[in-house]
Amino acid sequence: MLGALRYCLAMMVACSHLWSSLLWWQGTYAVFAFYLISGYLMSLVINEVYVSHHGIVRYALNRILRIYPIYLVALVLSVGLAFALPELRDEPVGHGFLLRDVMRIPSSMVNWLANITLVYPWQDQSLAVSQAWSLRVELVFYVFMLVTVRRWWLAVAWLFCSALAAVYLELSSAAFLIRYTS
Repeated sequence: MLGALRYCLAMMVACSHLWSSLLWWQGTYAVFAFYLISGYLMSLVINEVYVSHHGIVRYALNRILRIYPIYLVALVLSVGLAFALPELRDEPVGHGFLLRDVMRIPSSMVNWLANITLVYPWQDQSLAVSQAWSLRVELVFYVFMLVTVRRWWLAVAWLFCSALAAVYLELSSAAFLIRYTS
């Protein structure tokens, strides 16, 4: 049941990206709901399946295999298309952006390593796959989940701090993107 709901939420996000002029707000709430459900399911799985030391290794390997193979294929295809069809870089992608603004070919070895590993400074915008930032968020989430959900008091502290941050951002009238990306 929750898998079907997560699928519907993911489709809402995809549709809001494809037809952003018609459906911009639904994807935002779908992302929040998706993360809430995923957090619940991850907590359950970590505490029931990955309970031993070997379980932690299996957990890490499972997460790596879940993200990196398809991401690396997307990275190779993105960079390959950018080199093969450079005229595509001038195509508009919405909100006044061109493709070159959201998908950049790495210009240094450090940028290549950041794109391959998804380990990079937050300010770095040199992503060849523009949505790779969300995979980085997911990787950080996986690590935090493993550290916090095994200790109930850490999970409660995380929930409390997250709620405080959300309330503060809302009450301080923070810009939408600051509230969303936090």
